[in-house]
Amino acid sequence: MGFTTILAIASVGMQAIGASKAAKAQKSVSQANAAQAAENARIAKENAADVVERGEIAYKDRGLRTRQIIGSARAYSAGAGISLEGGTTAAALQDDIRYAGAADILTMKMNTGFEEKRALNQGAQFTAQSNLYAKQAAGISPFMSGLTAGVGALNQNADILFPSTGG
Repeated sequence: MGFTTILAIASVGMQAIGASKAAKAQKSVSQANAAQAAENARIAKENAADVVERGEIAYKDRGLRTRQIIGSARAYSAGAGISLEGGTTAAALQDDIRYAGAADILTMKMNTGFEEKRALNQGAQFTAQSNLYAKQAAGISPFMSGLTAGVGALNQNADILFPSTGG
């Protein structure tokens, strides 16, 4: 066996091992990307739930503040001897405050809904991305990559490894 034959055999082996290692690394990267995207999806879902929870707290707080303002206005009006009966300026002012508070709460609920939907959409995108990476990883076979590269290298070096007898 000549030196050229030894180099050809080494070349076949090195190409097969190199392709197998490259495929293994690529598979590992795809698996890591799938795991990271899945974690991002989980976080996005948590963010959506957090948005709703913080919204509920904000609605209650805004309702409480509206009622406090109305209570203060009623106390001031009563202390000043202003009638609180329907049709008076003080009653109209309280109705306006109540309406403004309710409008604020509706706006907050709408914004909370938009933010929740945005976070859920982001989570769905991360889930799809995770699934894509997982499928990509499942489709990578280090063994088959190494085998294919080895067979290709054998084919390229066939004249060295399998010299014809000239017959």
